[in-house]
Amino acid sequence: MLTANPDGTPRKHLVRVLEAVEGESSGGYPQIAVLWGNDEGQIRDWVVVKPEDNISQGTFGKVVAIYNALGLEVPSGKNATIKSEDWLDQRAVITVGLEKDRKGDFRDRVQAYEPATSDVPAPSMGSGGSNAQKDEKIPFAASVF
Repeated sequence: MLTANPDGTPRKHLVRVLEAVEGESSGGYPQIAVLWGNDEGQIRDWVVVKPEDNISQGTFGKVVAIYNALGLEVPSGKNATIKSEDWLDQRAVITVGLEKDRKGDFRDRVQAYEPATSDVPAPSMGSGGSNAQKDEKIPFAASVF
């Protein structure tokens, strides 16, 4: 699992979108369950989209942040639609930090999204390092994908 630092401070991870599954939140709103991952692990992130928000004005904060981090054009206009399938296999840097859940327990949660750049340190390669280093631009073990 991708986590915050052991001392609880937020940690950045260079990741890919492994899954982006559309569904419905517990509150009845459209939702995308995003699975981010790299050779160190994975973390699931839930993106809830409230219909009364207006994507062209940027009130879909999390959605806009993800589109920007993935280097994709943010949908705009009256009939804008979110195409989560466009997110698949795209790279980004996510920040994972600790947040309290509804029960008061601390959980690792995705807190921020940034574009993946060459100056972002790659995660350690672990046992999959030899496969991952064959492609200098994509420092992930092939078994993750």
